Amino acid sequence: AEPEAVGVADGASSEGRALELHLADGVPVRIFSDESRLTLHALESFGVAASSRYGAGGVFYTWRPVCTTPCEANLAPGVYPRLLIAGERGRSALVRHDVRLDGPSDLLLHYESRRKVRAVLLSLGVTLSAAGLATLMGAAFRIRARCDDPALSCGLNWGAFGSGVAMLFAGIGLTFPGFSVRDRGEITVHPFGALGSFGPEREDDAMH
Repeated sequence: AEPEAVGVADGASSEGRALELHLADGVPVRIFSDESRLTLHALESFGVAASSRYGAGGVFYTWRPVCTTPCEANLAPGVYPRLLIAGERGRSALVRHDVRLDGPSDLLLHYESRRKVRAVLLSLGVTLSAAGLATLMGAAFRIRARCDDPALSCGLNWGAFGSGVAMLFAGIGLTFPGFSVRDRGEITVHPFGALGSFGPEREDDAMH
């Protein structure tokens, strides 16, 4: 699935810089991946939009698909500071390092899913937050029960209260990072032909 191209918002002033991707005089590049059907996207343009009313703004990117592995393309030599790898089911990951093409090359795409990390952090965060709230509610009900009984001293159980607060904040501290964990993309550059041939089936795919 190809990520949606994002443009500059209406009414915002912005200037973008187009990047030439497919050039007749570009260098041949063969693109492989360690899992099937990964699509390489290059940055086509970007812009900075600002809102004069609220003073807020943001950077907007437009991505252009190069091809879906295994495939071949002509790319301009140079440094690509922004590339994106898209997988199936709407997955996508930014490549957070420069990719330098000095000539004909083989590229190997790697997509690292961090779904399990997100799931663990969110699960622990929700569990700890729920346990903290339950502990605080238990401490509150215990205070009320003791205060209603004249034979018992009315006071806060500071141990239970402290444990509840600690678990609640620990849970919140795990939940927010869980939402911010992103998948990772990596591209390694090899000499042209170093990764071997596509193979009979992959040669057919690369021609489409």
